[in-house]
Amino acid sequence: MCGIAGAFWSHAHDVDGIQEGLTRAVAAMHHRGPDSAGQVLWGPEGGSGAVAILGSTRLAVLDRSAAGRQPMSTEDGRFTVVYNGEITNYLEIRTRLAATGSRFSSGSDTEVLLQAWSQWGLESLRHLEGMYAFAVIDRVEATLTVCRDPFGIKPLYYRHFPDEGFVFGSEISSILPLLPGALRLNWRVAGRFLSSGYCDDSPETFIDGINQLMPGDVIRVHLRTSLVERLAQAWRPGIGTDEALSHRDAVDGVRSLFLASVERNLRADAPLGIALSGGIDSSSIACAVRAVAPDHPLNLYSYQSSDSRTDESRWAGLVAQQLGATVHTVCPTPNDLATDMDDLILTQGEPFGSTSIYAQYRLFRLMHEHGMVVSLDGQGGDEVFAGYHGFAGQRLRSLAETGDVVGAARFSAAWGRWPGRSVPKAWALAGAEIAPLWAVSAGARVLPGYALPGVRMPVLRERGLAWGWLPDRASNDGLRGVRVKAELRAALTERGLQVLLRHGDRNSMRFSVESRVPFLDRSLVEFVLSFPEHWLVDEAGTSKAVLRHAMRGLVPDAVLDRRDKIGFAGDASWVDAQRGVLAEQIAAAPDIGFLDKRALLRGAFGPAVNRVAPDQLWRVFNLYRWADLLGVDCT
Repeated sequence: MCGIAGAFWSHAHDVDGIQEGLTRAVAAMHHRGPDSAGQVLWGPEGGSGAVAILGSTRLAVLDRSAAGRQPMSTEDGRFTVVYNGEITNYLEIRTRLAATGSRFSSGSDTEVLLQAWSQWGLESLRHLEGMYAFAVIDRVEATLTVCRDPFGIKPLYYRHFPDEGFVFGSEISSILPLLPGALRLNWRVAGRFLSSGYCDDSPETFIDGINQLMPGDVIRVHLRTSLVERLAQAWRPGIGTDEALSHRDAVDGVRSLFLASVERNLRADAPLGIALSGGIDSSSIACAVRAVAPDHPLNLYSYQSSDSRTDESRWAGLVAQQLGATVHTVCPTPNDLATDMDDLILTQGEPFGSTSIYAQYRLFRLMHEHGMVVSLDGQGGDEVFAGYHGFAGQRLRSLAETGDVVGAARFSAAWGRWPGRSVPKAWALAGAEIAPLWAVSAGARVLPGYALPGVRMPVLRERGLAWGWLPDRASNDGLRGVRVKAELRAALTERGLQVLLRHGDRNSMRFSVESRVPFLDRSLVEFVLSFPEHWLVDEAGTSKAVLRHAMRGLVPDAVLDRRDKIGFAGDASWVDAQRGVLAEQIAAAPDIGFLDKRALLRGAFGPAVNRVAPDQLWRVFNLYRWADLLGVDCT
């Protein structure tokens, strides 16, 4: 796990300055890789001309010796790579490469990736399991290629200056030393965030001109001609249904593939901890570790909420008791959040929608204090197995379009009996699923938490923008009865999961901890998306139905039979208690061109019935404070 950065300039007049800029870019990510750092230059020695430069800062996890340092080059010097991530099946790939004559001088997965690229080029992406963002220079073809894993687990940001240059890095902070000029707010992204809470669902970021490589994307820079091209995505799972598969085969297959993924994710030459919330996903990982590696040390870490309504510590305790392990717990207070607020905002790099991620931030801090270098996390389980509240709208739509009206009525009645659900809510979600997109967007604009005082509509219209957003609908590939699976695929590879992965990556790497996510395994995802939908969300409205079956006997029954869904809950009471402090910081921050700050502040302190909702007040404050800390021009 590392931080990477690099740049290409077609006419470099100051090579020393470019190298110094990259040194600062890498230093800005020292937390991502405190063990070593390096850089390599492609181009003429001295003078002007095309120059490409790669840099890396390393967190040593596999082969922690100097043999695993980056940048790493092939023996003949043709290929050089900088790489952030973990290829979980690197041993299997290494065996295949060795059989064809490849030689290795280290035990690192970086060298396996380099040799795979040397032998297979872009085709190597089809062989990789795990998480990655990397850049490769090919000195023979004079190309720079940057790639990101299919789920977007590892980040990669870039800025393209047509006919002039291309810069990239693992975090926005790593790009800034490589950029000329001031930073400007992207109004489109900021407006979508304030009106809906959505972000990280497009290549655009909150800073105008800086984009992110989307999951599975590849960009190639031709160093002699300055041509920059986006290549086709490497992987997109299908959502057709395998009618020949039995339910028993599905349950056994999920169990087998999941255990295999967990076993691969245990490969590390550094101490490893497990983030345990007490939910089904994290409990499955902890219990799977015990199943595949009975002698592996179980270092469990959990968050304990001070609010009994959102506290899951008793569930985590059940898992720990069964495994005979101790849970290390963190219980941050509202005062702790206030103290760490600026660091949390800078850690994330861009605004985020809820204070709930502070629990995760503190969890990784505790892991770091205990010497953990690697963590296993349950992120992605909801998006693979249809968790959360069971995607009721999509499921009802699938039943309706296959003509099963009776089944739809029965499902809505059963689904509505679960905590936090109701039959009217089920049909409201179904209505939102089939209603015109403009109507869904327009309706949301007047709902609490979406409507916002002080929005200068004429100013937005002058730039061709509108307040609000158009929700996305997942493609069903022309198939009937697969709306849940279509939504899961979209959440996994296009939107939804990506913001959660951003939170996890930045929070873990802030404390030099590599967070691995065993649920995000391509073979597992492809298998699950071939199931009939009622194996994912069953007739009783049970979410993650097939996962619950697959984990029976490993995970305590009480955890598998849970009917609630909590997760890391945001603290609305904290926001309400801090309204005065938040308002003061908003008032002191630079203006945002499309917002009337005085109207916003009146809304923050107005009558309770009209007051800005806590979630939205947080988003407003977060945007203002982030822009102030980074010096972003918001006019």
